Amino acid sequence: MRYLKYTLAFFCFLNFGVQAEVHLTEQIDNTEVFDVYWAGFAFLGKNSERLTRYPISDLISQEKSNGLSIINRSFIDLFKKINGKNPNLNIKPGLSTDPGMISMAVGLSYEDVYPIKYGDKYKTSYVLVLNIILFNFEEKKILTVYPFRALYNDATSEIPSENKQKQVITDLYTGKILFSDAATKTKSSMLDLIAEKINSMKIRKAYRGYMGVRSVNIKDVVKDKIPEALLNNDVVKTQIAQEFEGYLSKNAFVPIVPYSGSGGGEAIAKNMTARFADRSIQLKLPEIDFPVDIDIRKFLKKVPKKAKEYLNYKSIITVRASSPMKEDHVNIKLSKNMFNLKRVSGDGSIEHDWSLYQLSLSILLNAFTEQLAVSTPKWTKKHSVSKDAKQQMENLRELIRKSQ
Repeated sequence: MRYLKYTLAFFCFLNFGVQAEVHLTEQIDNTEVFDVYWAGFAFLGKNSERLTRYPISDLISQEKSNGLSIINRSFIDLFKKINGKNPNLNIKPGLSTDPGMISMAVGLSYEDVYPIKYGDKYKTSYVLVLNIILFNFEEKKILTVYPFRALYNDATSEIPSENKQKQVITDLYTGKILFSDAATKTKSSMLDLIAEKINSMKIRKAYRGYMGVRSVNIKDVVKDKIPEALLNNDVVKTQIAQEFEGYLSKNAFVPIVPYSGSGGGEAIAKNMTARFADRSIQLKLPEIDFPVDIDIRKFLKKVPKKAKEYLNYKSIITVRASSPMKEDHVNIKLSKNMFNLKRVSGDGSIEHDWSLYQLSLSILLNAFTEQLAVSTPKWTKKHSVSKDAKQQMENLRELIRKSQ
């Protein structure tokens, strides 16, 4: 196996060479231009949690560029470039306390640096979970949130030092690391991808409903497959919830009430702390009208009979969703088989196997949310054992349409 640096942002594309059916599209229902005031980069969560949720980003934020943190400076420079490209919004600097005015922030809710040894090399995953937040500053009320998850994988001969980790995270924020898109053969930085989302946003004064992850349930049989550090404080639950939210928001065009979970220490249906450079704000979160529950049921590893040189890493989950009128409106079981060469599957430790279970789960969550928007033949039949899976998928689309 060749060890090369590579980047992933989970912006996958369907193969439209096969017959596909479009179910969901970006909703555009107004031509009004909104003034949106840039509030700045923020850390989401309590100040006491900063060293456990995002220690490297917190350190980087203390470095200045022309009086501003280098993270804030990167975003300000970005918005100067893109302002005017979205006909639905006009980005303005500073804050406005005038009634009805809309503010925008980019908030970090989680970072992770995860090195794993493969043979004589180390693969280190760098993860940033960001949220583009639109809120009414006067009322301190969130209007909508667009989650964004960036993943950069790096291969090195030794575990990266703290300085190396800090440099990689800095390069993500400043746009020096590029993500490759095989479908369009283009390269874009994390800032470019965030700008792309902002340029396509359609702001509304009110939304009909809100969707969000209410819970992630880890079955007891699964817990011995997950590293203990991730089980502490429900870190793995937060990771899975935020990853699913990011895919759902991007692929199915739905506003999200962000998940913090018990590890975040805050009641997600009530408020969320946003810490800016000069102030902290308690933002009121909308109630979740259409809650989603994710059950992580099994992770399996086995050697297929016809391919003994490969290991099959399988993730099995259930996605449930509710409406105000019906608690079990959606209940669909999903699975994903992922094959990996035995010689590059690590040493069989929990940490090595987890990295592949996690990849299998990520691919499944991304593909599932893509299929909600644009379905391809046989996908649901192949990846779900639910007899009425096709109808369950349509039931979930129904809830999404009501929240768009």
